[in-house]
Amino acid sequence: MAARLTKEGMKTAIIERKLFGGTCVNVDCIPTKTLVASARAAYMARRGPDFSVNIGGPITVDMKQDLTSFLNDLSQHIEADGLPLLRTSVTVGTLHPQISGYYVVKWRGKDATELNGPHGLQDMTLFQQSPQRAVYEEGVSVRFALDDPNDMPDYPIAQEIADAGGTDYLAMPLEFSGGERTAISFVTVCPGGFSSAETLELYRVTSIASRLLEVTALRRTTANLLDTYVGHIAGQRVLNGEVQRGHGQTIPAVLWQCDLRQSTELSETTPRDEMIETLNDFFQCLAGAVEEAGGEILKFIGDAMLVIFPLSRRARVANAECEVALAAAEQAISNIAEPNKKRVEAGKQPLSQGIALHVGDVMFGNIGAEKRLDFTINGPAVNAVSRLERLASELKMPIVFSSEFAQHTTREVEDLGDHFLRGIEEPVKVYTLRR
Repeated sequence: MAARLTKEGMKTAIIERKLFGGTCVNVDCIPTKTLVASARAAYMARRGPDFSVNIGGPITVDMKQDLTSFLNDLSQHIEADGLPLLRTSVTVGTLHPQISGYYVVKWRGKDATELNGPHGLQDMTLFQQSPQRAVYEEGVSVRFALDDPNDMPDYPIAQEIADAGGTDYLAMPLEFSGGERTAISFVTVCPGGFSSAETLELYRVTSIASRLLEVTALRRTTANLLDTYVGHIAGQRVLNGEVQRGHGQTIPAVLWQCDLRQSTELSETTPRDEMIETLNDFFQCLAGAVEEAGGEILKFIGDAMLVIFPLSRRARVANAECEVALAAAEQAISNIAEPNKKRVEAGKQPLSQGIALHVGDVMFGNIGAEKRLDFTINGPAVNAVSRLERLASELKMPIVFSSEFAQHTTREVEDLGDHFLRGIEEPVKVYTLRR
């Protein structure tokens, strides 16, 4: 039967049942760090130095590594000091629009692997039947023996671990400095399971490792948030220290701007929540095509989306990137066909879009007020693509592009004539794909 004990009670039970045979500390007392240290020291002195297990040496983890590297390093550190582990796992929460956290597991002789936990995982059977549920929800430690087939705990994972040779399972909570709770577990193959000294050493080591884990997890969460709200390229530059107003660099890029046609009329006749869902579906059709092509979504502006495809100065590479951006525009239009089919079946107006493409140099960096910045693009090229996107709507064309863009594509194009764009003195030639 699994033992479920409070974090402090686990220490008490270890001291009472294993170190002192139940004669020194009762389970109702609160074992302070001083009490635990004193009790352990007294017990080690009584048993002799040969009994002691010391997972020594500095615990180091490269802060630029990921969670799998963290678990690989920690497991190797523990095993290098004589404690054979069959399996180690750690669960870490995060902030991400699609997942609630990461589950990382390492089996002996293999590298750690990472799985993503979706939002709502805590309501799923997989989590409900996991020993880590109690660790997360109640802040308790869970420990059970695996070497007696007639007394197997009621966890589906227990049999799997026992069949692999595990003899003892120990899961414990780890508290981050902000109060967030995570869980770590260890499984040994030693006959009789973890000794009392090994158990205490695991508590000591994990209390230190939790600080390293927190930094690793925090960096991951920070990257997730920046990827989500400012984009991957911009987010990495912010993490690398580009945080001062006006700091940035001039880069050549394909600029890609699109919007939802007739969105004003649509919003006037559509309930708010349904309109938000419609915008989300629309943007996903566009974003999916852009992300698959390697573009960087900079921002959503009402019913519009601004994208860049950074370019190399080399003409051949620029040509290829423009072809990629144009193919992404076609794919985005194709993606909209599926939700439109459902809308028509429901008697609703199908969605349509206008996409504008341009090539030019932009300032890519920090713009804004002293205490509120946006990492985005600015410059005449940005104004041009914005005006082109409005022109696409006026011309009722799904895709339009500038002469600067047209010279980089080998596709057959159709000249839509010269047009004056607001804020630009000279008329500009505008093209679309030949129909």
